[in-house]
Amino acid sequence: MQMLLTVTIKSFIQLNFQRSFLPEKAIYKKLGEVELSPYMRNSTLYNDGEAAIKATQQAMCFADFMKHDLSKTKQNFELFWNAQDAILFPKLENLVSKYSYIPITKINNRLDASMALHQLLLTTTGISNVIGAGSLQEYSRIGKTVIGTAANFDKIFEFIENNQIDFCKIERNAFKLIDLFAKIYEQLVPVVALRNGNCVENVDKEQHGIMTANFNELSDFYAKSFEWILENVAIIIGLNNIYLRSDWKQCVNGKTYADFLKETKGNRLQNGYIGEKEPFSKSVNSLNNKIRNAIQHFDSDIDYKTQLLTFKDRNKSVNLYLLEFADLCIENFCIIFYILELIYNLQKSTLTQEGNVPIFLINNLEVQRTSNRKNREKGTLNLW
Repeated sequence: MQMLLTVTIKSFIQLNFQRSFLPEKAIYKKLGEVELSPYMRNSTLYNDGEAAIKATQQAMCFADFMKHDLSKTKQNFELFWNAQDAILFPKLENLVSKYSYIPITKINNRLDASMALHQLLLTTTGISNVIGAGSLQEYSRIGKTVIGTAANFDKIFEFIENNQIDFCKIERNAFKLIDLFAKIYEQLVPVVALRNGNCVENVDKEQHGIMTANFNELSDFYAKSFEWILENVAIIIGLNNIYLRSDWKQCVNGKTYADFLKETKGNRLQNGYIGEKEPFSKSVNSLNNKIRNAIQHFDSDIDYKTQLLTFKDRNKSVNLYLLEFADLCIENFCIIFYILELIYNLQKSTLTQEGNVPIFLINNLEVQRTSNRKNREKGTLNLW
């Protein structure tokens, strides 16, 4: 005798796995319940379907670079770090010739090479879609201040020499973090898109999250990027000291640069060495030392159902949603690029001091000489 068993399903658990949009977290659903698709829900966060598509497409530009061109870019930087100029210079000339907006036509020296690498990194990778075009322009504006005042050059060179600042080593270690960021970037695309659309705050973090994010990978990047920033925040302090107090040794809090170096890494951000209103200070709100300590030394945990993170530092704890933690990882990445912009301009000043002249200045001089020769023939001379 056969027995027929009938099962009526009234509810089920819904899991959404979306890389480009923010899905709902794992929840119980009743059969027949109607809900918006992830695409439609994402559009409501931006209040504009077209804006949602554009923001997501922009975020994916950097993902494409990470997949296809990051290794080539890193190889070119490694040639520069290892002073393989004979190989690097023709490679860079060929690369920059493909981009009419890059004002470097020939690579004559290491200053030209440094400028070409910098231009290629900022304009051909989609990095502005992660950091934000406005922020990148601000980084560039502040960075140019480094070489904007000739009266400070001697103090800058003294700061570099006395502290044995190794630009290539700093950049090498930064690229290790860029590699690490590349491994987690697709997990961050929905958050990058929301940042591009200025609507992170529109998200109901109790309802929506990042279902494809790996907490351990995000934690690893956050802790390691935090360490790199703490090691190199000295650049910000030194420049502030030079430009505001005419002495790289004198800090805003009345203490000395030597006092700063004696501080534990965690205290370097907390004991008043960085004045928020000083010219080279960059917001470091994302650098939460409690989170760093919990990740590296104490305890951190995630409830995957609610995506609520708990970071325990001794007797204190910090709670964040996974989406918020992902946003902090992106903030760390932005600060890395800000410090790299300062390093680039310090390196430019050093290469200039060594006698390197950029190709575009040579071209301008040639144009000026030609103009003056013609003016002499006419009986006039442009002295400027």
